[in-house]
Amino acid sequence: DGTLRRGARLTTTRRLSRDVTTSLRDRAARWRTTSAALLLSAAGLVVARRTGRADVVCGVTVSGRPPQVPRADAAVGSFMTNLPARLKVRPARRLDDWVREVQRDQLRRESFAHVSLGDIHGWTDVAPGRTLFDTLVLLNLGSDVAVGWPGIEMVVQSATLDAAYPLVLAFGIESDHLVVTLVHDASLEQ
Repeated sequence: DGTLRRGARLTTTRRLSRDVTTSLRDRAARWRTTSAALLLSAAGLVVARRTGRADVVCGVTVSGRPPQVPRADAAVGSFMTNLPARLKVRPARRLDDWVREVQRDQLRRESFAHVSLGDIHGWTDVAPGRTLFDTLVLLNLGSDVAVGWPGIEMVVQSATLDAAYPLVLAFGIESDHLVVTLVHDASLEQ
């Protein structure tokens, strides 16, 4: 059923139909937003509902490769970082307006993609030792584009989605299907 148990972690993966994936893209286009903003908003709504809070903070993984850095696309190594995304759920607000607000906030966050999460934490009132968020959202919705470097062949043999967060929600595209992966502490199943 797509569920694997590994110690205290539970991983569940669902591949959604092409029709559902197309419907998501169509809805985002009608609302003049992106699929990523729509999915991040949906994740925020789920966290808000499960926690009973209307103001939630999720981590969002970003590439951290600022386009203004010359040849950043050709550099070898990970530039990824996690940035906090504050999502204020307002039930009285129209959903499409709120999703567009989430997208505008995503664009503002991009200017901090090169800043470490530790530095961002230091700028907040959150006490040292406390995390800024316990839910991490990964949005990998681009097409399967292979990045090549002369003389280097890269072959993906396996990958594991696991992190130091109680809840990781990943969205990806495989063969025009949205794939949703949830990794969480098994204790969160209650």
